[in-house]
Amino acid sequence: MNASRVSKNIYLIDTLSLGFRETVAAYLILGDKYALVDMGYASSLESLLKGIRETGVNPSELDYLIPTHVHLDHVGSLGHLSRIAGDAEVLAHPRAVKHIVNPSRLMESVRSVFGEKAELFGELLPTESGRVRAVNDYERLDLGSLTLTLIHSPGHAPHQITVLVEEEKALITGDAVSIDYPYFPVQIPTTPPPSYSHEEALETLRKLKRLNPRTYLRPHFGAKRQDGYLDQQIELLNWWRDLIGKALEKGMDRGGVIRHVMEMVAGKAGVEVERLPTPVKVDIEVSVSGMIKYLQR
Repeated sequence: MNASRVSKNIYLIDTLSLGFRETVAAYLILGDKYALVDMGYASSLESLLKGIRETGVNPSELDYLIPTHVHLDHVGSLGHLSRIAGDAEVLAHPRAVKHIVNPSRLMESVRSVFGEKAELFGELLPTESGRVRAVNDYERLDLGSLTLTLIHSPGHAPHQITVLVEEEKALITGDAVSIDYPYFPVQIPTTPPPSYSHEEALETLRKLKRLNPRTYLRPHFGAKRQDGYLDQQIELLNWWRDLIGKALEKGMDRGGVIRHVMEMVAGKAGVEVERLPTPVKVDIEVSVSGMIKYLQR
């Protein structure tokens, strides 16, 4: 099963990212209308479609497609899915719209960062401009029996939104919060290149805290119900910044900082560096690179 129920009206869909379970999630919201928030890599499309069907919904019946931002693990399947759900409206941050309509520059950026590995993600196809709409901060979306609030949430990326399911006080977080895989005991902040902003990331967490969510629905990975969770995330981001900043002050280059952080994380997890799961190693490399870029700006 790729789909699991996290509440009466919300399903988590495991997209089986690059063949790994419990790594990249999408969330299907079932009001009188259907909204899919995030949709995984293009290479995960078949797993996503299978998960949607497991909920009893035909993918062609989706009314809204809502990528939290335009990193490929969140938006990669969008162009394909927009062709399957031919009447669905795509809702996104104003700064994301141009990349959804014409993803060529985004794909070039991905290839420049990941090289040949980018082929594993699949190709983000363009979506017709007439079907894509930029959303305002705190815009509300009526699904009939449910209401969504769409919140501009920059920091991780300037084009990120989060989504509050009002009746359930459930917040679909995008990458405003850290990576917290069920199979690994250490959280990894999401601070990727090229445009991570620490100040904006912290302000977003404070902004989301004012919504008083009860449940956090995270792409990496799963539902979380914890008092003080967003305060913990603020502390974690500041720890991450200080850890990498101090390593740079010691004269380490990028490769040295990545090794240092991997050793630190492996030590906290009680495993050898070589035993770190592949997704965790990739996450560390990407997030360290982004924080270094931020600190050197």
